[in-house]
Amino acid sequence: MVSPIDWLAGAFGWSARRRHRCMGEETISIGDGRTRYADGGDPLRVRPARTPVGAAFEELSCTCIAKARKGSWRMTARDPEINGETFTHRVVGPYGHRLHYVIGGSGDPVLLVPGWPQSWYAWRRVMPLLAKRFTVVAVDPPGLGESDKPISGYDTGSVAARLKELTTTLGWNRFHYVGHDIGCWIGYPFAATFPDAVRRLVLIDATVPGVVPSDAYAFAPERINRNWHFFFNALPDLPEALVVGRERAFISWLFQSKSANPAAIDGAALDEYVRCYSVPGAWRAGVAYYRALFEDIAQNRAHASRRIKTPILAIGGDAGLGDMMEQMMRTVADDVTGRVIQNCGHYIPEEAPEFLSDLLLDFLK
Repeated sequence: MVSPIDWLAGAFGWSARRRHRCMGEETISIGDGRTRYADGGDPLRVRPARTPVGAAFEELSCTCIAKARKGSWRMTARDPEINGETFTHRVVGPYGHRLHYVIGGSGDPVLLVPGWPQSWYAWRRVMPLLAKRFTVVAVDPPGLGESDKPISGYDTGSVAARLKELTTTLGWNRFHYVGHDIGCWIGYPFAATFPDAVRRLVLIDATVPGVVPSDAYAFAPERINRNWHFFFNALPDLPEALVVGRERAFISWLFQSKSANPAAIDGAALDEYVRCYSVPGAWRAGVAYYRALFEDIAQNRAHASRRIKTPILAIGGDAGLGDMMEQMMRTVADDVTGRVIQNCGHYIPEEAPEFLSDLLLDFLK
């Protein structure tokens, strides 16, 4: 009997060569693993086939890289390289709750957690610089990037528990956690809930709900371009009604308004993020993090009764949150180092990847 995967592969001209199980998840290898792209495109981008979203296709698209050539799509499961470092796309977890991550390097483990409306791809310029000394995993949190988009479970306490399951599956007992934007929101309850698992915590340019002073959300000229979408995204139904089908305009506006150097997020990166958040359910899942903010606030105020002992590096862009990051974390943690990156806005992993990597290599040593 032909399986749905094999039928789908045959129907669309894909050559499914082999399957194997790795760390509890199924990886489906398709085509020539060493194919080079004629268009010179970024080999780390996950290029989806133009097919309806379905269970079988999701199994393929989360673990493979697609290439369009003469109107047909050929999938490959090659291990992409950046600056000589090899990284592998993987998925783990049951259907409906799968997490997509990219792994490479060797050494002590580091977990990189991105924010919204981005994905693991935001770390693409940082990963090879860290991979020379560390085992690097860049994960798409639930609902973001290539990970599945469940209906519920977007409060940061629940998401922290999901990421802890991932690190347990990876066999990590202790590791470094680096989070940007929503990844920063998740990082605080992660360290508060699993203090023995986190060796060092790096939080990058995001206001942690329930920890940040309330005036960070003030309706003021200097803040409105940074925080207006918190209120909009937290509304029921309206964001989906107004934005779905117009994702590019919304996402590009955010990048333009919150970057000191908007050119750092180039057209290829914008295309990747628009692709991620244009699939069915993606916008609903992304804004679900904002709809859970009041739950996050209550959880984090409870966490604040026990101060964090883990060493923390709090980083802000001078055109982003700046030294507010350090001030915020000193209210709940004992060992906090603050850094402000000059000529940089909110999107630090892409605006200042080399400078950020130097900070991380020094702090995580």
